[in-house]
Amino acid sequence: RLAARGGLFKQWHGSRGRAFDATTRGGELALDWQASTPLLLTLAYQYRDGAVASVGMPGPAARAHAIALEADDVFIGQTAFSFDAQTHIGSLEARYQLSPTLSLQTQLRYLESDADFGSQYHRWGTLSGLSLRF
Repeated sequence: RLAARGGLFKQWHGSRGRAFDATTRGGELALDWQASTPLLLTLAYQYRDGAVASVGMPGPAARAHAIALEADDVFIGQTAFSFDAQTHIGSLEARYQLSPTLSLQTQLRYLESDADFGSQYHRWGTLSGLSLRF
């Protein structure tokens, strides 16, 4: 069985520090394939437009274009900053249903974020977990 899903969203995240306050909007599309009774495979794409937060030592361009810039309260000596960017996320996920309420999933994702002032962030990552539904 093959199914498609999608949606549009607008998100707002608030925090104690202005650098981590973020408003983003975007959309997502996904194709789900029920390969067997317990196994679901998903191919997905998400686009986000809006604030991206980072921690480190921002260069002159990041400082000039930052929405917010402040000392980070966790990583001493580092600066938390945010800026506008367009982000693309592609992912492939496998979910294996262990029981009606328990599933194991793993995801491979590629993230590409391009700031309005030319800075780019490109990373591969994985997420894995055990989910309990009740």
